[in-house]
Amino acid sequence: MPSYEISAIINRPIADVFSFVADFGNASKWMPEVKEMKVLSDGSLGVGAKVREVLRAGPKIKGAYNLEITEWTPDKAIAMKGSGPGIKSFLGRYQFDAVEGGTRLTTSVTVKLSAFVWLFSWLLTPKMRGDEWRRFENLKQLLEAPAKLL
Repeated sequence: MPSYEISAIINRPIADVFSFVADFGNASKWMPEVKEMKVLSDGSLGVGAKVREVLRAGPKIKGAYNLEITEWTPDKAIAMKGSGPGIKSFLGRYQFDAVEGGTRLTTSVTVKLSAFVWLFSWLLTPKMRGDEWRRFENLKQLLEAPAKLL
C-alpha cells in the first residue's frame, strides 16, 4: 500500500495558502494532471461534501475519482477519502502550520491499489511522490509570485 508524506514552506500567510488550496477551482493551476475538480454537494464545503476529480495521466488516459471530505478545519487541515480507476481507496490530508515567514504545508497520502495496479506499485510510489513535489513547487511559484501591477 503506497504511502508518503511531503512538506514545503510557502512564504505566504496561512490564510492565503489555505484559501487557495481549499478553492477546488484552483486545483488545475497547481496540479497539472487535474483537469477538473468539482464540488458535487449542495451548500458549503465541509465534512461530508462530495467532490469529483478528473485526472489526465497521458494524452488518452483519463480517470474520474469520487472523493469525500473527511476533515475540514479552516487554516488547519483538509482531508479526503475516495476511490477511482485502479485505486480501491485513497486517503489524503493537507495540514497547514504557521511558521516564521509563512506556512508549512504537509500532505500525507495512503493509497490502496487494485490488484492489477498493485503489481506496478514499485514504479508508482516514486512517481506519486515526484508528482506531489511538482505540485508543491507549482503552488509555491503561484503563491509567492509578486503581485502584478495594473
